[in-house]
Amino acid sequence: MKDHNLAIVGLGRVGTAFLQQLLDKQDERIGIRCVIEPDDTAGKLLARENGIEIVDVDELVEMGMSIDVVFDFTGDVAFRPMLEGKLASVHNSHTSVCNSNIARFIWALMSDDCLPEVHGSKYQALADMLLERGMEGDLPSVKASQES
Repeated sequence: MKDHNLAIVGLGRVGTAFLQQLLDKQDERIGIRCVIEPDDTAGKLLARENGIEIVDVDELVEMGMSIDVVFDFTGDVAFRPMLEGKLASVHNSHTSVCNSNIARFIWALMSDDCLPEVHGSKYQALADMLLERGMEGDLPSVKASQES
């Protein structure tokens, strides 16, 4: 087993670029243990061609402490808390689930190239968050804030 065993979730254009960079690095201390991607993407094909196991969420959770870090490139804000909850339910406090911001930091250490944005930009991510909160009724109305 490698010193650091990783899983990548979401192999769209960003997750695929991250996977390719890790494969190009060929660091003997880092193992890409598995990936999760339900759709047929170029990244899923790349993983398959490189002998990386393709699993679902429950199979990843069953791997237990053999996974050190999970990189979440799904772009789904609900995914990380869901996975962390499943890991906690089996008492796995070892495996860390990292969002794309952490992956960007690691990418900057590995490459001079830019990692594509999951949301297009952080401003788009902010707009998406505000829209979602508004739809859930979690934002104060503009009219109420103008009356104060």
